[in-house]
Amino acid sequence: MNKRNSRKLMKDFAFLRPQGGLTQSLMYFGFECISQESNILMSDLSFKKLEDIKIGDEVIGLCKQGTGKHYHLTSSKVLAVKRKGLRACVQITNQNNSLICTPDHKILSRVYDDCLSWREAFALKNKYVKEARPLSFPFFTTSSEFWKGWITGLMQGDGYKINHRQRIYLGIKSKDKLLLEVLRAKLEDLGIQCPKIKEKTWSQINKHGRSFFKKAKYWKPNRTIYILNIYRKNAVFEILKWMSLLPQTAAFDFLRGWLSGFVDAEGSLTQGKITIFQNEGEILEKCKQILRILELPFSDFKYKTSHLHALSCSNPFQLLLYATPVLARKKQIENMAVKQKNCFPVKIIDKGKMEVMDLTTETGNFIANGYVVHNCDDGWMDLLYKLCKEIQRVIDNTPDHSLDGFSVMQVKEKFGELAFYAGGYNSEIGELIDKAERKSRHTCEICGKRGSLSVKGGWYRTVCPYHRRTRGYMKVKPWHKGK
Repeated sequence: MNKRNSRKLMKDFAFLRPQGGLTQSLMYFGFECISQESNILMSDLSFKKLEDIKIGDEVIGLCKQGTGKHYHLTSSKVLAVKRKGLRACVQITNQNNSLICTPDHKILSRVYDDCLSWREAFALKNKYVKEARPLSFPFFTTSSEFWKGWITGLMQGDGYKINHRQRIYLGIKSKDKLLLEVLRAKLEDLGIQCPKIKEKTWSQINKHGRSFFKKAKYWKPNRTIYILNIYRKNAVFEILKWMSLLPQTAAFDFLRGWLSGFVDAEGSLTQGKITIFQNEGEILEKCKQILRILELPFSDFKYKTSHLHALSCSNPFQLLLYATPVLARKKQIENMAVKQKNCFPVKIIDKGKMEVMDLTTETGNFIANGYVVHNCDDGWMDLLYKLCKEIQRVIDNTPDHSLDGFSVMQVKEKFGELAFYAGGYNSEIGELIDKAERKSRHTCEICGKRGSLSVKGGWYRTVCPYHRRTRGYMKVKPWHKGK
């Protein structure tokens, strides 16, 4: 919680007066949320509304490997989803993305040249601290132009054209049936009817060139190959028209789709790098032009023993977000390194009160609208809020005004337990404070789940088993008096 939220808590309860550093001590407890309309990046590189996410869904999170300072991508399971109602929000906007969140929500930002750290939203632009630039990734939605480009890229990668009896036929062969099923469905969505997908083996297809394929290492005569042919004249000419579009005149979504389909056809994902193989000069040049237009850095390597070229992308995660392939094996992001180049200055605008939600994941963070945001951890905030509510009830039900002098001096964590220092209270309020402090001994300070006292480097905290394991704490064994 930042100063704004601690003051909001003081406004709700008059006995929380800003004295003795109480404002600073209340900032220890979390109160962070983001808009329920935010789009969360899932593990399959699709986007899903926060309000539609359920416990058990897998999102993309960032983690550090070992003691290094660099982040890597990994899939993260959703542990909790909560609605927080109406809260005061701000909108963070840079040249690519925008996000609505509470002012205290933490966002991964670059403060110095090569250092990423968590900054609260209101502190991203603050005259008292160094300006921080949040790390952000491109955020796109698919459209009909995207799927037209995907069909074109797939056909130019794995497709073929046949001239037979003054007629032109188009077809495509692939070992992935899913690829052709998606292609057929998208063609039908665009009003192009296609026949059923055929199944054949390699030995049936390559009758005349069988001796050549037998010498190859990848020769598997019984492997199933799926074939989809397009015979209708209007459909063939429509696809040929898409193929003839120049990259300089095509729409941005069309170029993204073309690259996505081409990666599905000719791309390879190995050791966290995406490589596109091609030996046709015209197609190769078109692929290079599209990569340059999309501002995706790449390197061109030519094999000495053949005419094959390999285009390797140096920022594979950004390529996958621009051109998300259909095949699951070509969008594995596990342990993929995160580049720190996508950090831009932001503008912050007050948006008033809006419906917000919070999300808890295994990695402690997730990607919302392209920004890397921290978990909306509750910690002891609910416990503290319920305690203050009960104290206010006791004060309101005391007719002799004997509790008018009641005030809270300090609220903090001490040796893994809630410490609530107050003055001018009666025995009933004292029992409520003792009960809350006892309950804090078994409540995780980070997520609010059941926990136990743990230690790390001499610092004691009450954490749950998950955060004990992920943050390097050791459980403190209970002390028993000897017989």
